[in-house]
Amino acid sequence: MTQQPIPPDREPPVPLRSRTAPGWLLPVIGLAWVLLAVGVAVVQSNPATYLDLFGVRRPVQARPTVDPLPPYAPPTTASRAPRTTVPALPTVPPSVYTGTGNAVITLDRPRGFAAVRFECPECAGHTLVRSEGFDTLVVNRIGPYVGTRRLTAMGRPATKLTVEVTGSWTMTVGGMDLVPTVDAAATGADDGVFLVARPTRTARVSFQGRGNFAVWVMELDRDYQAPDLRVNDIGDYAGGIALEGPALVQVQGEGDWSVTPA
Repeated sequence: MTQQPIPPDREPPVPLRSRTAPGWLLPVIGLAWVLLAVGVAVVQSNPATYLDLFGVRRPVQARPTVDPLPPYAPPTTASRAPRTTVPALPTVPPSVYTGTGNAVITLDRPRGFAAVRFECPECAGHTLVRSEGFDTLVVNRIGPYVGTRRLTAMGRPATKLTVEVTGSWTMTVGGMDLVPTVDAAATGADDGVFLVARPTRTARVSFQGRGNFAVWVMELDRDYQAPDLRVNDIGDYAGGIALEGPALVQVQGEGDWSVTPA
């Protein structure tokens, strides 16, 4: 009689085998606990030592001492009070030149502020005066011209002026002696330069004429920096500008103008 196979769901369970730890494991664990206890005891008795991985006691390296940083103090800057008086400038007598038609004039002026007054009341055609200094184009007008312009602003002085006109002319080159000082309103009918010698904040500007109208301001409490263009318009103009006096003011316009500091 043949034996029938036992179905899988009826196979008897496999008995579990008992697992025992290797004989060397327990002594190793015990030794580790002993080393740990010894290390803790040594550290507690002498905190300046420690046990390395091999059970060797080694001294603890002391950390270097670092001096604490001083408290932060923001840098101090010396405040400069605005000037209330006009600085003294070297005075040299003005140089006067006359001529008819075109000419090239060589200047021998000290370094510093310079102004030029050009008078050609009977000029016809294009009236032109050029320099190689701070302001290259000094006069640029059609027909007669009588006015005063700034040549330099404490920068590179002009050493040569080129005149291209048709007619007789007179040119005066000087310094602050060509610049009038105003306390109230300054007025003019052509290009002009004037000095506001008192402390001011603003100014009222008006102009009635044709062509370009411009106003530059050079504040004296800024060590004669390049002039700042405050007005640049065409035709009639009326408005206010910032003008922190003392200051030099250059007005350019072919017509009646007024500047009233406040």
